[in-house]
Amino acid sequence: MRSGNVRTRSRELYRPRTIRGYERGLGDRVLPGLGSKRLGDHQRRDVQRLADELLGEGPEPSMVRNVLMPLGVIYRRAIEDGGLAVNPTGHFRHPACQSPT
Repeated sequence: MRSGNVRTRSRELYRPRTIRGYERGLGDRVLPGLGSKRLGDHQRRDVQRLADELLGEGPEPSMVRNVLMPLGVIYRRAIEDGGLAVNPTGHFRHPACQSPT
């Protein structure tokens, strides 16, 4: 993201503030929750479990969504690069709306 190689879905550069937030969310929440497995070994239920655990800690649903967003970016890039075929961050029960994304 910092180099501009990874961009938003609309091909825009990520803002420095967004990058910092993604790094913080990954380091503080996502890696401790999912970091013990390889990227291709995660399943949708792993992401759902993490989302449910985070929501159970008390933050607003939008905060949980924001913490999980960088994980979706990582999977989107891995799929675009041909390294993975499935994105486990898609179609899970999102904490903010409890309906498929």
